[in-house]
Amino acid sequence: MGIKSLTLSIVLTLACATVTFAQAGWNWPSDPQLKEKATEENVLYTDYLKQGQYNNCRAPLNWLLRTVPDLNKSLYINGVKIYENLARTEQNAAQKKVFQDSTLLLYDLRIKYYGDEANVLVRKAYSAYKFFYKDKSKNEYLYTLFTKAFEANNNTIPLYLAEPYMNVISRYKKSGGPLTDLQVVDLYDRITAVLAEGRKTSKNPAKIDQAQGRIDELLTKTVEVNCAFIAETLAPKFKKNPTDLRLAQNIFKLALAVKCIELPVFIDAAKVVYQNQPTFGLAKLIGRDLITKKDYDDALKYLDMALPKAEDSEDKADIYMLKASVYYHKQLKTKAREYAFKAVAVDPSRKEAYTFVGNLYFGSYQQCKKGVSKVADRAVFLAAYDMYLKAGDKKGMANAKAQFPSKEELFSYNIDEGSKIKVGCWINVTATVRAR
Repeated sequence: MGIKSLTLSIVLTLACATVTFAQAGWNWPSDPQLKEKATEENVLYTDYLKQGQYNNCRAPLNWLLRTVPDLNKSLYINGVKIYENLARTEQNAAQKKVFQDSTLLLYDLRIKYYGDEANVLVRKAYSAYKFFYKDKSKNEYLYTLFTKAFEANNNTIPLYLAEPYMNVISRYKKSGGPLTDLQVVDLYDRITAVLAEGRKTSKNPAKIDQAQGRIDELLTKTVEVNCAFIAETLAPKFKKNPTDLRLAQNIFKLALAVKCIELPVFIDAAKVVYQNQPTFGLAKLIGRDLITKKDYDDALKYLDMALPKAEDSEDKADIYMLKASVYYHKQLKTKAREYAFKAVAVDPSRKEAYTFVGNLYFGSYQQCKKGVSKVADRAVFLAAYDMYLKAGDKKGMANAKAQFPSKEELFSYNIDEGSKIKVGCWINVTATVRAR
C-alpha cells in the first residue's frame, strides 16, 4: 500500500474512532493529547495488521504496550498474532528468539492486566510448544508450563493440547526429568480422560481415536511397559479402585499391546470395560480368555452376551465354535456337537466345525465301546471319517482310516463295505462301513 493510501486509510479510520473505540472494554487516557496519540497508534498498528505487515506493527504496538498497557485486551491478542508470525518467518536465530520471548511475555502481560489465567495459560502453552518442542533445553520449561495450565483448568485441557502435552511429558522424562514411571502413567491417565470426555460429543471420533493411539505409543516409548510393570504398578492401583473405568481401559489396552493377557488383572479390567462399553469383540475376547483359564461357566455367560451383538454370520460362527469348545471341556459332547453344527449352518465356510465333530467321535472310542463286536466298537471311527471327509481334512481321514475294522473282521460279522451301520452311544448317527 502506498503512503497516500495508508494515510487516507488512517484518516478514515480515525473518523470512526470515536464511535468504535468508545465501546466497552476500552480504557482511554483521560489526557486529550495522550488519548489522541493512543488512538492514532492503535489505528496504525491494526491497519498494518490487516495488511499482514507484521514488522511495521511493532513500533505503534510497542508504544501502546509501554504507554497504555491496559487500553484493551486486543493489544495482547493481536500482539501474539503479530509476534508469532514474526517468529515463524525470521531466519536470524537471535532475532527469532526475541520474537518468541515477546510472544510469551504478551501472554503474561495479558494475565496481569486482564486475568483469565486458566484460558491464557493454555494458549501460552500451545505457542511455547510450537516454538520449543524440538529444543531439549526447553523440556523442563514446557513441562512446567503445560502442567501449570493443566492444573489451572482443573486437570483438563482442550483436545488439541492432549497429544502435545503427552509429547512434552515424554521428552521431559527421557531427557532426565525427575518423573517416575508411575507419575507418567498418572498423567497419561488424565490425558486419556480428556480425550474420552471429548469423544462423547465429537463430530469426528475417529480423529480422537487416532490421537489416542499416538498417545498410547508415546507412553510405551516413555516407560518400559511390560508384564511386570502392569502387574507390579498398575494392578495394585486397580485393586484399590476396581471400578475405575479409565484405569481399567488403560490396563486393558497396555496388556493387549505387550501381550500380557495371561495376567489376572487383564480379565478383571476387561470386565469393567465391558460393563461400561459392551461390544461384541470385547465379550468374545473375555469369553475366549476365560476358556483358557478353565472358567467355563463365566465364559459361557460372556459368549451368550456376545451372540446378540454379532454383526454377521462369521461373528455368530465364531461364538458357536467357542461355545462348542466350552461344552467339550465340560464333557457335554452332545452340546458341543450341537454348537459346532450351528457354526457351519450359519457359515458354510467353517469346515473346521466338521473336524471338531470328527475329533469328538474319534475320542469317544473308550467311552462307547461295549466289547461285543469289534466292528460296532470301531464304528466311532467310521463316523469320525465321515466328518473329516466333509471337512476335507486329509490328516483326520488318514487317522480314522487306520482305526477302521479290517476286511476280515467285516467278513466275520457278515458286514459289507459300503453298507450303513448305526453308531450308538451319545453319537447316535449312521455311518458308511469302510475297511482299513
